[in-house]
Amino acid sequence: IIYGKDLDIEFRVVLPDSSERILRGQAEIIYDEQSNKPLKLIGTVQDITESRRAEVALLEANEKAIREYERLLERIAHLAATLGNARDLQTIYRALHAFSVISLPCTGFFISLYDPNQDLRIPVYACSDGEEFDVLKLPALGMTDSPNSRAVSTGAIIIENDFQKAMADKTIVNIGLEKNPDLPQSCLVAPMSVMGRIVGAVEVQSTEQASFTKEHATAMQMAANLAANAIENVRLLQQEREKDEQLRQAQKLESVGRLAGGIAHDFNNMLTAINGYSDLTLRRLNDGDPLRRNIEEIKKAGERSASLTHQLLAFSRQQILQPIILDINEVIVETIEMLKRLIGEDIHLITNLNHELSYIKADPGQLTQVIMNLLVNARDAMPKGGNLIIETKNVYLDEDFAAKHIPTQPGSYILLSVKDTGIGMTAEDQKNIFEPFYTTKDIGKGTGLGLATVYGIIKQSDGYIWVDSEVDKGTTFRIYLPPADAESNATEIPEVSDESICGAERILLVEDEDIVRNLSREMLETCGYEVIEASSGVEALRIFKQIDCKIDLLLTDVVMPQMGGRELAETLTDLQPHIKVIFTSGYTDDSIVRHGVNEADINFIQKPFTFDKLINKVRDVLDAPQIGN
Repeated sequence: IIYGKDLDIEFRVVLPDSSERILRGQAEIIYDEQSNKPLKLIGTVQDITESRRAEVALLEANEKAIREYERLLERIAHLAATLGNARDLQTIYRALHAFSVISLPCTGFFISLYDPNQDLRIPVYACSDGEEFDVLKLPALGMTDSPNSRAVSTGAIIIENDFQKAMADKTIVNIGLEKNPDLPQSCLVAPMSVMGRIVGAVEVQSTEQASFTKEHATAMQMAANLAANAIENVRLLQQEREKDEQLRQAQKLESVGRLAGGIAHDFNNMLTAINGYSDLTLRRLNDGDPLRRNIEEIKKAGERSASLTHQLLAFSRQQILQPIILDINEVIVETIEMLKRLIGEDIHLITNLNHELSYIKADPGQLTQVIMNLLVNARDAMPKGGNLIIETKNVYLDEDFAAKHIPTQPGSYILLSVKDTGIGMTAEDQKNIFEPFYTTKDIGKGTGLGLATVYGIIKQSDGYIWVDSEVDKGTTFRIYLPPADAESNATEIPEVSDESICGAERILLVEDEDIVRNLSREMLETCGYEVIEASSGVEALRIFKQIDCKIDLLLTDVVMPQMGGRELAETLTDLQPHIKVIFTSGYTDDSIVRHGVNEADINFIQKPFTFDKLINKVRDVLDAPQIGN
């Protein structure tokens, strides 16, 4: 390549030993002053073989990491779907074992549930070399200093790369060891946790020493907590069958919320790190950097994962909504565009959207989830094709309508109607259609959570949903949402300039997840803030009492062992009343409310957060006037 009078060229040479080297030549072309013809080159030749090989190796490593991460997501999503459909414990145990076999070195597998009243571990499932073991032969196990006991008592993943040495002079549960007394040689134990409470442990064993890595630990912890929430869900379902219908209904919704909350918490901590570090890295790379495409792919995978988490959260009626003033027609059009290929060519899609529609106040992501569920259900109800009609209009519901549709209140509403010409439903199906776990689809084709999710979102948005259907004549879902106040339509969120997000204040960062804490610190320090960090509320309180300086802001996770974020904030504000506070959490709204935090009276940021969301929130809170001043 010639730039003016300069030459910059890259080429390969083959040496006498047949090896190849990559060289880069850079030179200046010297021209004859009279004829302007090139006379000679003056420059250098540099061997860049190793740097080019390093770049290729890095690109291949990044692509491999993306592939492995996407495969893990697929396995986790499949496991979540299986566990979501599970109605008995044995199905949960076998699904967890199947996940372990394809995700880790696994020749031995053992699950025990923890009984805190007796301080015992109860064996519930075991498998060695693909053969299930009769756990009824196994006694209850006491709490010792074995890897399994330590995982239960500490709530941390234990990797033991020399199992025989670790279990020397201890009682070993012989799972298939009669055939080979040398098994196992290493193990990984993941505690099973529900809302911070340890309910048991999953132990994966290998015939080789040092078989397990941190990546194995991450995958197994996610799977173990998914299983723990599913186990809790099955237990609740068994209890609910013994109670009356109304109580059973409420407890089902609560159990679904706990399941979604536990899943979301694990995902959200990981996604905060994946998306956050991707964002930070992209900010530091030039547009032409060869690594940029790989980082963008990682970020896309993280965003797809965030979308999955969003769907899991939608299973719960008690979630954090972020309502804004919006045009429901725009959400419908965007959702239809996204689902066009899923709807199918044999279904005729008809839209009758009123363009003089009032605005509504709703969470756009949750509203999208509602529309997606209704459209997919309508498609499934028309296996041979048909008409799918979506309509919006302003309506007024009078007292007569309200009296026939309890608990609807009279007044003005925006109607969203989704009508299909499919197989329809019986009166009994219509009566139960919004119940969790109730489905009209064949086994394996529906969880029974889709319409329960729709119902929960609409109710949480102060709306109503009704269904009319007749067998072989189709189904119509009608959603009524209240219009937004006229004054709200004019409300705009002020733009935050790049200059205004920086600062020099001192922030106390408290987060028990190391990777999230490190990411948050790097984000804050990038914008000039001085960060003091702690891994727990207890440590934060100790550091606060030791330092002799002003803390401007406390940024703390809500749910932490020993001392939660709310308790820490109250203690610190008693010591230094001027401190401002931001809470963060990956749990759902119901979870954090039970830890003393809600949206109404606190500053809160939901995981996974981005660089912009965190920094803008910090700046907004620091710039807000002190209450009481």
